[in-house]
Amino acid sequence: MFSKFKDALPGMMTLRLINSFNEIASHSSSHNSNTHWQSLVDHGYNFLIFPSTSNQYQISSRYIDTELSPRAFGAYVSLLVLNHWATKMYEMEDNRLSQYFSYHFHDSKRYLVDHCHELKIDAFEANLVIRLVE
Repeated sequence: MFSKFKDALPGMMTLRLINSFNEIASHSSSHNSNTHWQSLVDHGYNFLIFPSTSNQYQISSRYIDTELSPRAFGAYVSLLVLNHWATKMYEMEDNRLSQYFSYHFHDSKRYLVDHCHELKIDAFEANLVIRLVE
C-alpha cells in the first residue's frame, strides 16, 4: 500500500511516513489506533487509508468535538499526514517532495468529498473531515 512512496522518498523516509500514520492517529483520538491500516483509495494522487477496527473514534479539535467512523477517521488521519509531510518537506526546502505531498493532500481531499459514497463514508462525515483538516 505504501509502495508508491518508496520511489519518491529517499532511504528510511518511507518508514518514517508509515510511522507518522500511527503517531498522528494516536494523538488524534483516545482510541488505541496502533493497528493494521487498509486502503480506501490508492491511485494517482489519491491516497486514503483506514484502521481495521469497527470502533468509533472520538475527535476533539479547537472548534469541533465529534465521533468518526473508522473510514472517516482514516481519511482524517491520511489527510493530516499528507499535509504534515508537505509542510515538513517545505520547511526542509525540498520543493519537489513538498509539491508531491501537497498534490496528494489536495487531490485526496477532493476525492473524499466527490466519492464519499464509493468509500462508504457519509457525505456529512466526509465534509466534517474536510472541516477538521482545514
